[in-house]
Amino acid sequence: MRMELIQPFINAADAVFAEALQAPTKIADLSMDEDTYRRKGVAALIAIKGDIEGRVILDLAPDVAMRVVGDDLSPLTSPPAPPVEAG
Repeated sequence: MRMELIQPFINAADAVFAEALQAPTKIADLSMDEDTYRRKGVAALIAIKGDIEGRVILDLAPDVAMRVVGDDLSPLTSPPAPPVEAG
């Protein structure tokens, strides 16, 4: 895939993350490798299908990934609430 074809996708993802995190974002280590990818944090593979096909791997540091999901994971990461007595 050519970089000029994916640059709009990268710019849009950067804008969405900056808005969601309410903080400046930085695109780092951008590459067009054909080699095997080794994740460094929490990674998601985004497949692009259609006239243009390819994959984008979004790899976030664990603390950033937790900020992205926010409270959505709180039931999985918080201790269970104490039972409520019927009364």
